[in-house]
Amino acid sequence: MRLLIIAIFVLQNITGSAQLSVSHLKIESRTNPLGVDNTKPRFSWQLESSQNNVLQTAYQVLVSDDENLLKKNIGNIWGSKKVIANTSIQIEYKGKQLASTKKYFWKVKVWDNKGNIAESDIAYWRMGLLTRQDWRNAKWIGYDEPVDSLRIFPHVHQNGKKSWGTRRNVLPLMRKEFEVKKEIKSAAAYICGLGHFELYMNGKKIGDHFLDPGWTDYAKHAQYVIFDITKDLQQGKNAVGVMLGNGFYYIPGQRYRKMTGAYGHPKMIMRTIIEYSDGSIENLISDESWQTFSSPIIYSSIFGGEDYDANLEQDGWSEPDFLVNKKKNDQLLKEKEWLNVIITKGPGQLQSQMQEPLKVMQRFNVLNKKELKSDITVFICKYSVLQRIVLVCYLT
Repeated sequence: MRLLIIAIFVLQNITGSAQLSVSHLKIESRTNPLGVDNTKPRFSWQLESSQNNVLQTAYQVLVSDDENLLKKNIGNIWGSKKVIANTSIQIEYKGKQLASTKKYFWKVKVWDNKGNIAESDIAYWRMGLLTRQDWRNAKWIGYDEPVDSLRIFPHVHQNGKKSWGTRRNVLPLMRKEFEVKKEIKSAAAYICGLGHFELYMNGKKIGDHFLDPGWTDYAKHAQYVIFDITKDLQQGKNAVGVMLGNGFYYIPGQRYRKMTGAYGHPKMIMRTIIEYSDGSIENLISDESWQTFSSPIIYSSIFGGEDYDANLEQDGWSEPDFLVNKKKNDQLLKEKEWLNVIITKGPGQLQSQMQEPLKVMQRFNVLNKKELKSDITVFICKYSVLQRIVLVCYLT
């Protein structure tokens, strides 16, 4: 009889655990976010149950800077103990002081009104750069800057007039080569490129974001974005490349003249943190050692579209030994010689981009094409019953 009672008790607990689960763990309303600036972040989660009328009656949050400790239910950074409450959103962190750039792991245990207990999987977040000093002397770098008389902010409406001129500009590429001599444990890139940027490591675009960072009042502040690049680096030679665009930071003339503005020419700032398996840390920052060149994008406007000259492409520009390989062709070197970047200034305050990023959600195939002249071809892409995208290509 005693064995039967024990068996029934165990069966009830197994069944209860299966009937309750906790999921959708979020920090600051994001799943596993990178770049949390809030030193008292807020936790949220959801209960899932196969039973009806289930309510949470208590919870316990554990936070650790070591995932293995958390697997042993040790929260060396914060352990909330068992809190009698039905709240599961906006639970404020109340543990030890959180450090810039550090990665933390967390999980939650919940109890419900049916006697069930459930424990979540492990989630994580990485802290942002909490102070300007945390950028470790990283500098704003660019290709060039307009004279002060050509800066236009706040933006102004021109009512179709051409009074501000065409102001053709350079959309720059930035690059830097570096060496990784030891085994990597983790690596993260903290970067702001104005108006917009794309980050490349060893010839590969990092992340699936589009039009980073989000728009702000650039006279006051800008947003930076964090990417986990642990798997994108390799022992030995590496190269980082950044392509910059105008966005709302710089609106050139031509094609669209209703509104214009110019906080400055495109620029960037970056700090990359490489943590090695032996515990040592190395920083790669944007400074005078970077090089720059104009990109194949010869015109870019947030309203007026973009012109891309494929003749100006430089294969391998974001890969290691790119400049070494170029020197094998003296003529190419003379025509496309990379320059040293300039040190410039950017917005005084930098904040982590915590909103969900824009992403490319759909691509359109070419329906047909028509050659207007020997050097002009029109490509038509259909994306709805009534609308079409028309691309005009000039072949030179």
